[in-house]
Amino acid sequence: MVNVTLFLRPGDVFKSLEGLPIYEGLILGAFALSIDRMRGHFAPWALRQQPITLCVVGLFVAVILSQLTHMYLSGAKDSGIFFLKTLIYYALLVTVVDTPRRLRWFALTIAVVAPLMV
Repeated sequence: MVNVTLFLRPGDVFKSLEGLPIYEGLILGAFALSIDRMRGHFAPWALRQQPITLCVVGLFVAVILSQLTHMYLSGAKDSGIFFLKTLIYYALLVTVVDTPRRLRWFALTIAVVAPLMV
């Protein structure tokens, strides 16, 4: 549902839903349901095995530090929150899509929803 909402943007389609944080609610709900499994992906030993995850976490830190070096505090907050959403999405993706079958379903969902968005 997070992917479908991300692509179809129901707030843009149905004016009565405009302004509601649908995506944020769904991603935080999925995050809460997956947090136990997600911890394993961010453990020190797992970060050594999956350096791309370490890179994504490092980018989160770099995004915030790049704004702070210019003393742009509101930019650091805004950029940090924006990239935190990306980090949570990435964490959910690598946690939930962990088998070939789930990867096929994910790819099928994207293949069906992307043309609808266009």
